[in-house]
Amino acid sequence: MVVETIPLVPAQHQYAITTPLSELAGETREVVHPMIRNQDKSTYFRQHADCYGVGSYNHEPLLVDPKDILSHKESAVMPSVKEFTESHFESPWQSSIELIPSLANQELSYKINGLMSFTNDGFPIIGESSKTKGFWVAEAVWVTHGGGVGKVVAELLTTGVSSLDLHECDINRFARVTQGREYIWASAAQQYTDVYDIHHPHASPKTKYRQLRVSPFYPRLQELGAVFSTSGGWECPQWFESNAKLLEKYTIPQRQGWSAHNWSNIQGVEHLATREKVALYDLSSFTKLEVTGDQAISYLEYLCANKVSSTAGKVTYTSMLNANGGIMCDLTITCLNPEKFWVVTGGAVGNQHFAWMRSHLPQDNSVNIVDISSSYCCVGLWGQLAPKVLSKITNEDVSNKDFPFFTAQLIYLNSIPALAVRVSYVGEPGWEIYTPTESGLKLWDLLWQAGQDYEIIAGGTYAFNSLRLEKGYLAWGTDINLEHNPYEAGLGFAVKLNKGQFIGRDALLQRKNSQSRQLCYLTLDDSSAVIMGKEPVLSGKTILGYVTSADYGYSFGCCVAYAYLPLEYSVPGTKVEIEYFGDRFSATVVDLNRSSKTKVKSKSERSASKNAVTTL
Repeated sequence: MVVETIPLVPAQHQYAITTPLSELAGETREVVHPMIRNQDKSTYFRQHADCYGVGSYNHEPLLVDPKDILSHKESAVMPSVKEFTESHFESPWQSSIELIPSLANQELSYKINGLMSFTNDGFPIIGESSKTKGFWVAEAVWVTHGGGVGKVVAELLTTGVSSLDLHECDINRFARVTQGREYIWASAAQQYTDVYDIHHPHASPKTKYRQLRVSPFYPRLQELGAVFSTSGGWECPQWFESNAKLLEKYTIPQRQGWSAHNWSNIQGVEHLATREKVALYDLSSFTKLEVTGDQAISYLEYLCANKVSSTAGKVTYTSMLNANGGIMCDLTITCLNPEKFWVVTGGAVGNQHFAWMRSHLPQDNSVNIVDISSSYCCVGLWGQLAPKVLSKITNEDVSNKDFPFFTAQLIYLNSIPALAVRVSYVGEPGWEIYTPTESGLKLWDLLWQAGQDYEIIAGGTYAFNSLRLEKGYLAWGTDINLEHNPYEAGLGFAVKLNKGQFIGRDALLQRKNSQSRQLCYLTLDDSSAVIMGKEPVLSGKTILGYVTSADYGYSFGCCVAYAYLPLEYSVPGTKVEIEYFGDRFSATVVDLNRSSKTKVKSKSERSASKNAVTTL
């Protein structure tokens, strides 16, 4: 009715209830026993008074075309019930008897193949359509999520703001290339198969549909032995096997157990080589939005917490907030001229940020916004030697004096037109360099050749992440989201309350002096310990918060973590503990000075003082 693609597929799921068990004779209470899950056999169990219910995912995906639901004639109960398929229940029933012997002589008095919805990524789909105002969706919601989803949808409908961060459930999160029927069906089938698996946070998505979005640099990345994962549908290199030779130069701590999965020690050498010399990073997955119009600056000022510069060549780092002061977006805005701006944000979250910005466009068409992500590629040129590399292929002065931080220039690199933006997410000198996609491969080759005298390397997303963590830079959706405001996240420097009205300003005025927690920078005292994020942070038996993101800081020789802690625990030098697989690691709150540089330790220095921490 509204021509909206909702990427989910109905899938049959088996559930059966036994006849009464003699061990439960006379029991009338609905549920007394705890719920049981047999993870290895993909089954679960629920007491029904004197009977037992058995649910099973232990069968091949049985997907159902939505059109078949409306014409369903098999069940007189409801269209969402399909005929029970005995063959698919034989194996899970036998494993159920092994776990609960009392089931051995029971029959099944109730048995169905019920329909559930599975999405591309296994999460629910919640929110208002960005195409049809007033069309709201709350789909693929499991029973266990029902109460929470009901609460947040009611909040959205009545106040427009949710009390919980919903970015992983956002209806607008799906890239266009992931909304084709074949992709959705294949992804939903995989999600059903994996529903009881133990999922590693760094595992690549299991889908046969890959290489749907590749940068123009892709052939060169392949030649360098890139190991790819995906983000926003893009193929993104995690690390490069060609950099393994640098393991002779740098000593990288080995990992064991969970943190060693989907990891390579090559991440460490890429990290250190970027700090020490220079590296190229494929940033083409960045979402690039072009905002134009004679009211563009007023529009952006209303959306942004920071003062947006309308001077050509100036770059503004800012958050966009919701009415509660929660961080909706975290991005940079480059002014090309007073009526033309580039908004750049992450590729995985770009669709959501684009939808938020579109929802606030003026009704008089005085502002236009276009997603130009596929029209321009981007490469990050970063490291101490980045200015030397760039100066070899341009006539422009790229010194700090003539090309300072947070500025942008339209330049030519030999004959290639480019927008060079002096920003760095890894904390070293350098640029994000944008050029039309058709010139991208030539740009990569030009920079690569210019960097040979400086031992240039290609860096992957793993090094990209550990570099930004070490330097104190935050990731939206991980370290900051709708449940955080700029002050507790340490981003108060990018809020200008005196610039005039903007979304979230009234809430910030109330919350500025009443915060109860602060995002803290932590280093683990044990130089061999590695955590991965989401672990609880404790003081004795008191849980203080959880780790938002973490990785090994190869320049420091210890693991780095971020966590929101109560104010009394946010004082530098405070000791806390982080629990990881039952072990507790001591960690120290560190004072983070964003303006100073990270000192890269030599191989001998790292060996001599692995517990030392360099203050940023």
